[in-house]
Amino acid sequence: MTSGIWSGINASPPGLAGLNSQHVRWGVPAGGAGQSGYVFTGRTVEVPLDGTTFVLGTFTHQNFPIYGYQPGQFDVSLRVHVTFSGGVLARDFSFTFHHNETPNIGPAPDDLVDLPTLRSPETIEIDGEEYALVIEGFMQGGKLVTRFISPENGSNSADIIAKLVQIVKPVQTYMFKVLNPDGSVFGSGCFTYKGEEYPVDIAHVIGGLGRGSKLTEFWYHDPLVGSLGLSELLSLNFQRGADGEPSRFAINGFKLPGAASGITAGTATREKPGPVTTHRSEDKEHGNEGRTLVFPGICRPGQVQQQPEPAVPLVDLVIVIDSSTSMKPDATSLSNSVSAAIEAAKSKCPSDLKVSYLGIEGKFSDSLFRTTIREHLTRLGVAESAIRGRKRGTVTSGGAQEDGGRAIEDVVTHNDWRPNAKRAILFLGDEGMEGGDNVDAEDIAAANKAIEVAKAGSTRVHTYLAKSGADEKTRKANQAEFARVAAETGGKAFTYEDTLQGFQELLEEVICASKQPEQPVVEDCKCCKECMERKVAAAAKP
Repeated sequence: MTSGIWSGINASPPGLAGLNSQHVRWGVPAGGAGQSGYVFTGRTVEVPLDGTTFVLGTFTHQNFPIYGYQPGQFDVSLRVHVTFSGGVLARDFSFTFHHNETPNIGPAPDDLVDLPTLRSPETIEIDGEEYALVIEGFMQGGKLVTRFISPENGSNSADIIAKLVQIVKPVQTYMFKVLNPDGSVFGSGCFTYKGEEYPVDIAHVIGGLGRGSKLTEFWYHDPLVGSLGLSELLSLNFQRGADGEPSRFAINGFKLPGAASGITAGTATREKPGPVTTHRSEDKEHGNEGRTLVFPGICRPGQVQQQPEPAVPLVDLVIVIDSSTSMKPDATSLSNSVSAAIEAAKSKCPSDLKVSYLGIEGKFSDSLFRTTIREHLTRLGVAESAIRGRKRGTVTSGGAQEDGGRAIEDVVTHNDWRPNAKRAILFLGDEGMEGGDNVDAEDIAAANKAIEVAKAGSTRVHTYLAKSGADEKTRKANQAEFARVAAETGGKAFTYEDTLQGFQELLEEVICASKQPEQPVVEDCKCCKECMERKVAAAAKP
């Protein structure tokens, strides 16, 4: 069930009335029809969780002749209350409607209503997953539009079409150790959560209290206490910011009931281990034996860091775009945002950054994508026969311009990467990775090959799935493949829903995520009881 109120307006038109109700009005009537204004009428409707659309409510613009409507343009805020699961869950979501009160005479007298922001800033957690509410547009005249055209001297209505969008967060795994006074490993632990690598601030308290991301897994094992799981973790505090920002880590876990064995340790920082203050086994205390807790390291399997990371590491980022016509708006939008994103990233995650912009067998002249991959590589001296990408015109329907998998292979293998630079690719597309269209066995094989080559070349691949006219089944299949390529190469996956307010935040994330995280753990990244027991057993061998 949905309901809504107009909660605010950023102007003071004469006759303003009805704020904090479902009918807001303004203006001095020029006739007998009354004031102009907005009405929101809620619906009793099932809200699906699979990304399919539903009617959020009905929007009505009462567009009657008025005097004194200056300023002619202003924003009106809508707060929609949505009830889920038979009334068990409820949440308010906010949106902005931009109103253009046009003169009633002239070539274009109709008023205009736009949606400058389609995604709600608020989210809701349902069954452990986080969702945001996204407005797709107005259903006006049988068409879905984001600009509502409202004829003069009438009450004009349209259904607001929306959907719940799952916010897919990466699963992070951190590993930590308890060391003996001589530096040897005495105990090993791990924990996982859904969220960013950093900044992160988690306070876990048994029983579901605390703050920050919820832990999805926790295990610790040593010869004294044995194995402790999430149900025995009384508390955990973990804070990790960017370089120079505060950090801390502490754990408190005991076997219940009775607390006959367990451990209390911390507070560790990135610079200094924390003391083990309580270490109990069968009611025997071992808390004064000089053991220490080491600050956790993010787990990235197979990525070896031989030397300490420099304060300003080299980062090479190649942005590759499918050059089919449908991608032109994304090429332009990204190009307009990239300078601001680079400047913002300088303070968030300093790096010596080199960015290249390449199109797959095509270019967009009014963007930064003015060079094709083929042109770039041949200028570097790469032979045509060594390029995996197919030439434009050799594949039906322009498919060569959508060979995302082959493009990733060619850039990883032949790009002029700087020595010792962190390597990253951001791939933007809207169809399958082998010639576009629907996802089939060839697209999956192309993605597999791209993953294999990227991992061998120590290159992270971030992916961006643009909006397309594909049906729901095809869109989800493409999204899954794009996300798989990113996840298996250590990158991040995005969709067009992450750029509803522009590309800047996405680019900042990509730039910062392309910098190698601190203290990688080059081991099996599974967080499980048996895994921690094996680590402790292996460390104990002479």
